[in-house]
Amino acid sequence: MTQEVVARARKAFRLYDVMVTGFDCTPAFPLTPDNIHLICTDAGLAPFRHSYERLARVHRASATTWAIVEGLLTEHYLAAEPGGSNVVEPFFHL
Repeated sequence: MTQEVVARARKAFRLYDVMVTGFDCTPAFPLTPDNIHLICTDAGLAPFRHSYERLARVHRASATTWAIVEGLLTEHYLAAEPGGSNVVEPFFHL
């Protein structure tokens, strides 16, 4: 079980790293909590996610791995400034 968790974390970080590079090269891209959630979960955007998986050189990621990527991206782009609240609200849309 521990090996699976470590492998999932490594995959999520590789995806996150590639996505941050891509987003940072596109400064006008609107990064909001809803947009990040859609990118990581919407079935219609699966080809977009598969492109990032290829760029990160990882096998297809599970919904759980993409949820980790969503959390990392949210923390990276939308976390409070230093000295502020460090709490990131989950963005679950049922």
